[in-house]
Amino acid sequence: MISLFPYFFGEYEEWEQRGKKMIEEAMTLKPNDPIIEMLYLSSIPLSKYKDSCRCWKDLIEKVY
Repeated sequence: MISLFPYFFGEYEEWEQRGKKMIEEAMTLKPNDPIIEMLYLSSIPLSKYKDSCRCWKDLIEKVY
């Protein structure tokens, strides 16, 4: 949430960086989690993010 809505947390640039770091740590702990992967890829500028969204779309619809 911090990386998605950093302006809710005051000093948003600092909080945004903390949020991104938390997502990176989550990615190292659970690299196969589709939600964490999409959050991670959205926090860094990559075209791979769109590919990941397409790949995991069906799974997310089934789970949620």
